[in-house]
Amino acid sequence: MHSPPCPPPPPSTPPFPYVAFSALVLISVAISFLIIDLIEHNEDNNGRTLDREQGYSGLSLQDAEALPWFAYEANAMACCVICLDYFRKGERCRSFPVCKHNFHARCIDSWLVRRLTCPTCRSPFIFQRRLDIV
Repeated sequence: MHSPPCPPPPPSTPPFPYVAFSALVLISVAISFLIIDLIEHNEDNNGRTLDREQGYSGLSLQDAEALPWFAYEANAMACCVICLDYFRKGERCRSFPVCKHNFHARCIDSWLVRRLTCPTCRSPFIFQRRLDIV
């Protein structure tokens, strides 16, 4: 006795619709992140849109390095919030003018070249260039 052959398996659904849908979702998420990143980089910390025609940026490195500094004297275990390293006695530091937060001079100099706010509390940095009168 011969048994009838097994019926053929049902046709499988092609994976293309699932792959296409997954790719579409991933692309949408990536584009959303890019748009959010662009929006965040085009606003300053107060939410105002930056005027690109004005060439918004921080200080020049020369101006940042010319800011007043002090030698760290305290024995407290305080650290620079930019590099997360402890202050050491005699190290060159700068104090932010508005809020008086302290930072390593090299850290706050590179920070002020990019943005003009305190890294700790976002207080604005008000810079007045000295005019040397001869």
